[in-house]
Amino acid sequence: MKKLLNLLQTAAAHVNIICAGMILTFLVIEVINPYAGFINHGYTKIVLSVWVAAALLTSIFSIAAQRREFRRRQKEAARRRQREREARRGE
Repeated sequence: MKKLLNLLQTAAAHVNIICAGMILTFLVIEVINPYAGFINHGYTKIVLSVWVAAALLTSIFSIAAQRREFRRRQKEAARRRQREREARRGE
């Protein structure tokens, strides 16, 4: 399960970068040639939808990783304080 989540996280990050590059390219082409019609085309909406989904997944995975790290550090600090208390009692 963890491998699947890592694969999904990596894929979402890559899709995010690809879609951002596509949208930026569409915008540049639209500025250079407004008659190209990239921004008003149907596939632009699809790319934007995929981009939003990938950004959402990437954000969720990032927040989850930060929370795991924060909880790990809290547990580690609690264990360290407990060892210090036990060491003081033993003196």
